[in-house]
Amino acid sequence: MSLSVADPQSSRRRAVDSDLNMIPMIDLLMVTIAFLLLTAVWARYDRVPADALAPGVPGPAPTAMEPGLHVEMSDPARFVLRWNAGPTVVRTREVARTEVVTHDNGTARTVRFPELARALDEEWRSSGTHRASDDRALDELVLHTADDVPYASLIGAMDAAYGVKRTCGTATCGAFHVVLATP
Repeated sequence: MSLSVADPQSSRRRAVDSDLNMIPMIDLLMVTIAFLLLTAVWARYDRVPADALAPGVPGPAPTAMEPGLHVEMSDPARFVLRWNAGPTVVRTREVARTEVVTHDNGTARTVRFPELARALDEEWRSSGTHRASDDRALDELVLHTADDVPYASLIGAMDAAYGVKRTCGTATCGAFHVVLATP
């Protein structure tokens, strides 16, 4: 029988196979990729144009803003008609808001605003920009309404705007393109 003594240095060696925890490295990689994807959108906004159009080489001339008619119907007693050229108010006019109910069967109402229709026709004839018969563009009318305006009143104001007609070649067409704006 032979007796062998274990080598004291062999017990101190580490095992060759060891487990590495890869989850923190994958988490770091995913966060880095997400950060790069989110910031890649802003890469094209790295420069701010800073042309002051100061004296020097002449650039393109700024275009004049075309006037548009704004109709405010938030006040239940009146309409306010404003011609705006960009942020500048050119002219203001007030029109009494008198509803004429032409049909009411309990569930549906038809409302007309004859004073508004007359005032819009006068305003377009005096200040409309697209009046030539070969001009296919329409003047813009922005209708500003409150949140609590009844549907029938809104439709009545739109009908008044679309009731303004002009000559388009051999036919007649509307003078305004109506855009709704709410506060």
